[in-house]
Amino acid sequence: DPCYTAFHDQEWGVPVHDDRKLFEMLVLSGALAEMAWPVILSKRDAFREVFMDFDPLLVSKLNEKKFLGPCSPARSLLSEHRLRTIVENAHELLKVISSIMSLMLSISVQILIL
Repeated sequence: DPCYTAFHDQEWGVPVHDDRKLFEMLVLSGALAEMAWPVILSKRDAFREVFMDFDPLLVSKLNEKKFLGPCSPARSLLSEHRLRTIVENAHELLKVISSIMSLMLSISVQILIL
């Protein structure tokens, strides 16, 4: 599968420094519990649409009834449990980002004082 080969050669194992890309890899890797990489990659555009280009802030604010409803495009991708996990992971990632930013600000202030 050329799509899988390209993913393996160009993305897998490459350090990620972008929050959206990191969240994308987390979501796609989590989908492995329900489908194989070639299937996940063939649905990547649908994942991007459903998860708003993997913006953790937007995903964390998803309306549960609308997102998990029977007509939701998300339900055609993953189980309700997996979808809930993705939203929870978005919340947790935002906490980590906030903590890191706070730590970096603290370090910057300390360096300026020195």
